[in-house]
Amino acid sequence: PCGFVSPAIAPDHSVYTLQESICASDWQTPTPSFYNTQGRKYDLVANTYSATISVYVPKIWGTTNARMAGFWATAVNSSNVAGGDFPIIEFQGPITSDAGGPGYDPNGDVAGFYGWDSTVGAFTLIGLPPGFKYNSWVELTMTLMPGKGFMYTVTSVNHKKGVSLKTGFNDPTETTLGNVILQGYNYHTSYSIYWNDLNFSFNSLSCK
Repeated sequence: PCGFVSPAIAPDHSVYTLQESICASDWQTPTPSFYNTQGRKYDLVANTYSATISVYVPKIWGTTNARMAGFWATAVNSSNVAGGDFPIIEFQGPITSDAGGPGYDPNGDVAGFYGWDSTVGAFTLIGLPPGFKYNSWVELTMTLMPGKGFMYTVTSVNHKKGVSLKTGFNDPTETTLGNVILQGYNYHTSYSIYWNDLNFSFNSLSCK
């Protein structure tokens, strides 16, 4: 992305956040282009099985015909080799037409959080969590369940209950998450994504 800066002040005046900026000048042609998915990767410590981050969801995302912000990971096996599963939780606006840029994912005009199911090669609606409001923070958690698949959970900050989705594996030998990737999607427009509070769990211990 053209900008990846911390500390930054979020629109709700939260301090010490990370601002990821997508710039229209970085739009790649021809479209759709792999390079219009723009982000940065952070390697996790060994034996990480779960990762959580908060993302700020502005009101305009609820009416934007685009994929907006994605929390990705790479699943690896016991030898730290990627097996082809990339768990993703992302916020999508109501997508009804191909705006050009990253991969087109028509979602039937339903804005909300979606999880990637690699067993079917498509995003599945997770929904909006209880107590959700635009212009607020939402917590995203992805957990690798060895031998079973992935659990995606989306929770409004300061609300106890969330919404979840379970998906399967492409490669059942995967045991941990090797990294997380904070992604934005470039449709020849400029906008910012605000992230906060990355946490990850490994060996039954929590690290922040």
